[in-house]
Amino acid sequence: MTRFFPRSLRLMMWLALLAGLTAGAQAIVFDWDASYGTWTGGSPGTGNSVTQNYNSDTSHTGNDVSITVANANANNSGFSWNNGYPKVDNSSTTGGLSPAQKALQFQVQDNNATGIVVTIDFSQYAGGVKNVSFTLWDIDKDGGSFIDQISDIKATTTTGSTVAATSVTGSASNQVTGSGLSYVINGTSTNNDTSAGGNATITFNTNNIKSITFTWKNADAGQSQQFIALHDITYTPMPEVGSSVVALGLCGGVAGYGFLGRTRRRRV
Repeated sequence: MTRFFPRSLRLMMWLALLAGLTAGAQAIVFDWDASYGTWTGGSPGTGNSVTQNYNSDTSHTGNDVSITVANANANNSGFSWNNGYPKVDNSSTTGGLSPAQKALQFQVQDNNATGIVVTIDFSQYAGGVKNVSFTLWDIDKDGGSFIDQISDIKATTTTGSTVAATSVTGSASNQVTGSGLSYVINGTSTNNDTSAGGNATITFNTNNIKSITFTWKNADAGQSQQFIALHDITYTPMPEVGSSVVALGLCGGVAGYGFLGRTRRRRV
């Protein structure tokens, strides 16, 4: 390369290639404290779901994340929502953060063996995303009333494959069991709503993630009010194929220019 291309052309080639290969590689934080961090979809009734779209990535045109809350049921016995929930606030539960931060709060009553299914969708990114991580708050237990349980934790890739979480980490008031697609988080003791003792962090380091789902339900035969919250979501968009192609095209163009220039100088 040194023989055929001046230093300036070599620099242009490397910059073009770097720009294309790193496009979309910046980590994004879906932040419930941002102006877009609202929930206006209302409360899904038994057997129904609601979806809300968000634009958390200013470098991406249009919506980039959607969240769906499905009040699933097997025998027409879904959860009953506390008035006004789901909603975004920084007071229902706080995950032990100080100062308090906002999160998508869930408060329900009555037992539902099938549970609430939450889907975080990234399908607006053509190549999907990677390095997704989020923390759930207040996964705990009140014996005879409720046991918060998070299960069916999985991601779907842009090719349709199902992949497991890379890691699931619990806290003092819950326990993580299983592995792979069998990860389960169960509440084991009562947690103060403002404590980090009920937190659990779920991470996917897989490439090309299209969506992530998990199910929250009451694993106790009792029926009582129970709360959890979904805090901020971090993720990294996969590089767009087009930008990489453009970068390689620029490199090819610069290479061709350098080669022709060298050939012409030889003929003179």
